[in-house]
Amino acid sequence: MYDPLLTVDQVSDWLGVPKGTLYQWRSRSRGPRAIKVGNGIRYRRSEIETYLDLHTDARPA
Repeated sequence: MYDPLLTVDQVSDWLGVPKGTLYQWRSRSRGPRAIKVGNGIRYRRSEIETYLDLHTDARPA
């Protein structure tokens, strides 16, 4: 199954956080897991979705 790799810019736009925040999270082992590809950082789309699911407030039905 194809799981696209997203750039820091794409994830920053998607989550609405500055790129610097993503780099800080990565250096502190927080936030979604990232992959080092060459000189850049990439994120699997599924990792971002999982991260969002884990940080969604539980609401009663």
